[in-house]
Amino acid sequence: MIDTDKYEGHAEGDWNWTKLGTMSGILLDKHGKDIVHLMMPYDLYSNPTDATAQLIADAPLLLEEVKQAREIVPKLSRFIGEMIPWIADEPEGNGIFVGEAVEWDYDDSGEWVLVNYNETRWVTMSYIESVWNGESEE
Repeated sequence: MIDTDKYEGHAEGDWNWTKLGTMSGILLDKHGKDIVHLMMPYDLYSNPTDATAQLIADAPLLLEEVKQAREIVPKLSRFIGEMIPWIADEPEGNGIFVGEAVEWDYDDSGEWVLVNYNETRWVTMSYIESVWNGESEE
């Protein structure tokens, strides 16, 4: 497992490449400060979607995704197989939800959710917390 603590204090996200020459570039942070100068064995800019260059530039975003997953996935996993009250807009929809798995972006949710594939339903951690804290409206 990656020790993400060793990245504390890294340059903030939204990194961008600036071309220095045909085969070199500078990676700049969101304030325009140099992060790293690279000499590449190929033309970094002949293909602006170069996977290696983009991976380097996306490092802060990837780190945040890892941290978020490490926080939310264990919380949601505790509820796999548990009965969760299902509060729905339509009267016949109220009942019980039982999650089968934790998945990212299920049904274009844009977040980590607890999924019941048979019923094609999902819930977020904030929904579960609101139900348990009595904040959901029936």
